[in-house]
Amino acid sequence: MTPSKAPRFPKKAFAELARFYGESHDLRTLAAHCKAGKPGFRLEEMRLEEVASLLAEQVAKNANALRVALRGFSRALGKPETSLEKETPTEIRARVEKATGLSPAERAAWLLRLFLDSRPEVWALADRLGKKKAARKQGQTTVLRRERDAARRELKKVQRELDKQARVAEKAKRDLDTIREKLKETRADRERRRRDVSDLRKKLSREVDRRKQAEDREEQARKEA
Repeated sequence: MTPSKAPRFPKKAFAELARFYGESHDLRTLAAHCKAGKPGFRLEEMRLEEVASLLAEQVAKNANALRVALRGFSRALGKPETSLEKETPTEIRARVEKATGLSPAERAAWLLRLFLDSRPEVWALADRLGKKKAARKQGQTTVLRRERDAARRELKKVQRELDKQARVAEKAKRDLDTIREKLKETRADRERRRRDVSDLRKKLSREVDRRKQAEDREEQARKEA
């Protein structure tokens, strides 16, 4: 059964797992691989929470996107050594009910195990795990990661602006080269015309000389006659 057929795919819990992944890994690139997005918006310019929600929406309706996302999570967070496939949903639910006071890393590991299971009824248990209250301490590492992510986004923004300016400069250079080539052709054409005019003047001068000589001979002949 695909996620799109599952009536209660836990998008909120999946978004929580995605956010945890995004605190230390590139969630935006993974979301792009899953073809998650929002028309008119760039993933690299969106907040981590927004990207996580978009990814959850996408995997809820696309089985391939779910596989790609889970593969990325598993590579980064570590695939669980044991799966839940041999346990019944009832047994898993009992374990989920006992899982209280989990740290963010422990919660993420549990969510990943649930979503790696092939049974939608097991996925649904992720919502019950989400109801367990756990103190989420914002340690120095988390703060530094967020600052790093913000710096990366700003760097990408600056890089996009530099790329844009480079494209404009390249176009201006091409336009300048075109103008120079046309100017070169114009100068060559002007030189050809100058030579043509010079040749015509020389021809005219020769014709004038020949005509004057002919007139002189004619005048001399009349005098002799």
